[in-house]
Amino acid sequence: MTHDDRPLQSGGGTHQRGLGDIREHSHDATAPIREAQMEAAANLLEKAFNALRDGDEDRARRLAHRAATLPYDEEEHAQPGAFQVHMMMFMVVTDELEEVGGHGWLDAALEALATAPEHGRFTMRDCLVAIEEEYDLSPDERRRIRASVAHVPGRPELHELGLEGERLTTALLDVLRGVIAFEDALD
Repeated sequence: MTHDDRPLQSGGGTHQRGLGDIREHSHDATAPIREAQMEAAANLLEKAFNALRDGDEDRARRLAHRAATLPYDEEEHAQPGAFQVHMMMFMVVTDELEEVGGHGWLDAALEALATAPEHGRFTMRDCLVAIEEEYDLSPDERRRIRASVAHVPGRPELHELGLEGERLTTALLDVLRGVIAFEDALD
């Protein structure tokens, strides 16, 4: 075994010397930048959401466009805006499920699934599939989810589609409108 092939103990695991170790340190060095980009995307999308709620379509589009133009995150394999808008929808739905319970969350999610624009509908489908797999739901809730998502074809998640520019901006706004449809259906 040569000097460069010897295992190197770092943290809790064994790593090979050489490029693998450099990549690990490179990842550590860029983590604050990646986290800041994800946080910026979440902030911009929250503002875009509020602008949509207030009826200010132009402001919402400008903010969503800024989120759509954040640099692709090579480590996370996702564009921050696309990743964060998916998480926003997932969190809004699961918060309602966990905090309120009952069937209202599912009624609202299925209403949004039926009425949201294209990318909002697909993202709600993704969220419902994940919830059906990961949460302890009643047999009736599982049946309703399966029956409803069957009408929306599966596809890669938004952050895996590789959309850019205006197409991504429109997709982000679609998902935000899906979140609004979900919240409106709760009322």
